[in-house]
Amino acid sequence: MKVEISQIRIFHKLTKVEITIPSMEPDEIKDYLNKNSDLWFDKLATKYHKESTHERGFGIDVTKWRDKNESDEWKYNCKELNFGGYLV
Repeated sequence: MKVEISQIRIFHKLTKVEITIPSMEPDEIKDYLNKNSDLWFDKLATKYHKESTHERGFGIDVTKWRDKNESDEWKYNCKELNFGGYLV
């Protein structure tokens, strides 16, 4: 007789990079970042694969992400303007 035992463990990685952008109004930042993803996307991907560590759990409670059904989300935050949002 055979018995199959299964387990799933959920892990997440949170990766952050910081870039410099020109001065602009808060409502222009999202469009600028989406149109200029070459300024941050590769840096984020590299850091994700080389430096970020897995942490147990979904990460949604700790990191304040918005949609537990999404497998990837991108956020931005401008500390100088105290403004941020979601990309894409």
